[in-house]
Amino acid sequence: MSNFIRKIKTPENFVPWTESEFRRHMFWDSLKYKFPFCQIKNSYYFLRDWFSPRQKWLTKDIPNHWSDKTALIPQLLIKCLIHFVEEEKCFANTDYAIYDEDGKDTGQLQPFAEELILHYKIAKQTLPELFKAKEDKCSKWIEEQNLELREKMWIEYEDLEKECEDLETTLLVWIVKNRDRLWT
Repeated sequence: MSNFIRKIKTPENFVPWTESEFRRHMFWDSLKYKFPFCQIKNSYYFLRDWFSPRQKWLTKDIPNHWSDKTALIPQLLIKCLIHFVEEEKCFANTDYAIYDEDGKDTGQLQPFAEELILHYKIAKQTLPELFKAKEDKCSKWIEEQNLELREKMWIEYEDLEKECEDLETTLLVWIVKNRDRLWT
């Protein structure tokens, strides 16, 4: 047996940690895994993003009161589409033109750009108008006293609600299908 192995095996060369050293080591070692911001290199980014979040525009649209996920998902996805067009200025930063063989602009847009314009108009104009009309129908239905007229108004309200839901679903499906192209 070599001298080195004998030194390792002998208990006299073994220096155990004191209990306080062991606890300190375990505390800091476990802390860096539980709270990654405790590491010096991550603390700057953690604090920066805590006080100035990168997606502040999105957090402003999340209501402070309780809201179901089924109501939040459409609201946030539509807001992402609007932010992509307005704030990220997708048409200024990305070229959606179609070019001919000589490299000249034909004046036409790629099919994705045309769809983007259409769905942006739906998200920005059509859906809010439909939701406003739906709210007006509901408030008129509540105020109406005539039962026959209330039934007709309720049928109109349900039709309007179905139209809103279908249009919103179409818009959300398009956003999810094209999510990889919604960046500049």
